[in-house]
Amino acid sequence: MDAGVRKESDLGAHAELDNVRTLLLDVDDEDADLGFGDLALSQFGRLDALINNAGYFQGDPLEATTMDQAHRQFQTNVFGLIALNKTVIPIFRKQRSGVIVNVSSISADAGFPYTSVYQASKAAVASLSEGLHAELAEFGVQVKALHPGSHETKIFSKVDRAENVPQEYTASWNAFASLNLVRSDPALTAEVMFRMVTDGDTKKVHYYSGPDGEAIPRVKQLLGQDWYLEELIARNRGKATALWNALMPTPAKATNQGPPGRQDRETACGSPNGVRRRGCAHLAVAPDGQHVVVASHYGGEYAVLPVHEDGRLGPASHTVRNTGSGPHARQESNHPHAVVFDPRGRFLATADLGVDKVQVLWLADGRLEHVSEAPVPGIGVRGANLHPRPLRLSPPALHRRNRPAGR
Repeated sequence: MDAGVRKESDLGAHAELDNVRTLLLDVDDEDADLGFGDLALSQFGRLDALINNAGYFQGDPLEATTMDQAHRQFQTNVFGLIALNKTVIPIFRKQRSGVIVNVSSISADAGFPYTSVYQASKAAVASLSEGLHAELAEFGVQVKALHPGSHETKIFSKVDRAENVPQEYTASWNAFASLNLVRSDPALTAEVMFRMVTDGDTKKVHYYSGPDGEAIPRVKQLLGQDWYLEELIARNRGKATALWNALMPTPAKATNQGPPGRQDRETACGSPNGVRRRGCAHLAVAPDGQHVVVASHYGGEYAVLPVHEDGRLGPASHTVRNTGSGPHARQESNHPHAVVFDPRGRFLATADLGVDKVQVLWLADGRLEHVSEAPVPGIGVRGANLHPRPLRLSPPALHRRNRPAGR
C-alpha cells in the first residue's frame, strides 16, 4: 500500500507498518496528483483501491470568509481529489477492476452553520462520486462516497478561520461550538473504509460512519427535508427539541478498553427522554397521535414516548428490549430496525435485525405488551407490516420483509 503525506517530516509516519510505502504528495499540486497513479503502479505493479482522505476544514461565517480562502478550500477538497481520481481511472479501466473511495462529510447532508464553504466542497465530492459511479460501472470500477460524522481527528486542530468576523456572530458561534465537544473514535471510520474497499457491493454509493453520521440520513428520511431542517436549526441554536434528542445519538468517544469504540457504543446512551441515543432506525406515530414508538437502532430497544397536547414529547413511558444475537458479523446483539402500527393503533409489527426476529406488540396505556413473535433465522430481517384486515383480539397476520444483513 502507498500512503501519501504532504510534509517531508511525516515520511516516517508509517515506518512500523509492513507493506506500506509512504510517498510525498501535496494534493494541491495537480501535476503531481496526475502522475501519482503511475508512480504507485511502478511501486507495486498493480493498484486495487484509492482512498481520497486529504482535506481540511475552513470554518466561520461566509460573510467574513475571503474568496482566497474559499478557492483554497475547493482546491484541496475538490480539485486535488478530482486529479487523483483522474490518475487512477485509466489504470482501473484497463484492468476492469478497482475501488475509489472519496471522503465527503456528514456536513454535506446536514446543514450546519459556519461550515458553508466546507460543506459545499464536501457536497461536491458526494455528487462527483455519484456521477463517477454511473460513469465507470461498465468497466468494473466502483466509486463510493464516505460521509463521516464528527470524529476526534486533527482536522479540528488546524481549522482555517476567517478574520474580522462581525461581533454579531459571536454568541451563536460559541453556542454552536459548544455542541460539538464530544467526537467519535476515528477507528469507526477506518472500519467503514475497509468495508467499502472489500465488500464488493457494486450498487451502493454512499456510506456513513460514526453514530451521528449514520443517524442523520435516517432522521432526514423519517422527518422529511423541511421538518428535519427545522429540528436541526433549533439544535444548532442550543434549543434541541425532545424529538431531536430522542432520534440523534451521542458520538462514541475513543476508548482503550476492548475493540475500538466498543465501550462507548454500549455506555453513551443517556438522553432527556430515556431513549438510548444510538440512532433511530424507525419510528411510528400512533393513529390517535398520543404516542410515538421508536426503534432505537443501536440502543437495542423499542421505546414509547407520550405526545403532549402542545406537541412536546414526554420522557419514555416504557421500553422493551430483546435478547440474543444473530449469525452475521454486524449482529452482535439486539438491533431494532422497524416498528409499524396497524390502522387502529393497537398492535405494532416490529423487526429486530440483530436477533433475527419479528414480533407483534400491543400498545396499551403507554406500555408495550408482548403478543407474539416469530424467528426468521439467518437472513437479517429489516422490516415487517401488519395485514390491513380489521384486527380482533387474536394476533394479527404478520408479513415480513427480509434483506441479507450487511446490505
